[in-house]
Amino acid sequence: TAKALEVLEFIVKERPHGGHIEMAMSDLAGLLAASEVGADRDRALAYYTEIRERFDMPSLQETATLGGGRLLMRRGKYEEALAWWREYLRREEWVSSRPEANFQFGRCLEEIGKPNEALKLYVSVYANFPGHLDWSTQAYLRTAEILKRDHKDADALLVMVDMLKRLGRFDHPNVAIAREQFAKWKADWVARNPSGS
Repeated sequence: TAKALEVLEFIVKERPHGGHIEMAMSDLAGLLAASEVGADRDRALAYYTEIRERFDMPSLQETATLGGGRLLMRRGKYEEALAWWREYLRREEWVSSRPEANFQFGRCLEEIGKPNEALKLYVSVYANFPGHLDWSTQAYLRTAEILKRDHKDADALLVMVDMLKRLGRFDHPNVAIAREQFAKWKADWVARNPSGS
């Protein structure tokens, strides 16, 4: 990776108008985004932004929008990430990561203090994309957590029941978390409602 980084840096800096510069810039942004160094991630975000603004190539713009959104999420910059995910969702022709974009858009809304708006996104993810387990399972779990936090314990339990009925047969870490959480919440519910109400 170090050699690839060196070559891509050279191409982007020394041949900024050369052939396939957009591909080199996209690859460089991807490598820099994976770095643990803050300055590298800042440069990655700048390259993703430049790709979106400079190159009229939908597939690269999609990749850059995803890359920027993901990078901002990892850095906890939810307000900034919101704009990147909104842009992804605005482009109807971009479908490869629509479940992720919907979930992450909801996550941003939740993090900036709009959990009720986030709920709508989460429900859309698990209702429309149940087979995308990485995102649908997280959407179920976030929905249940928000409801539980709002003291809507019965609704939270119903969401967990729905998740386990629809997705419980799959071997996925979030399904295991849901089983454990459901058992805990159900036991708490039964203890607080001994008459079965």
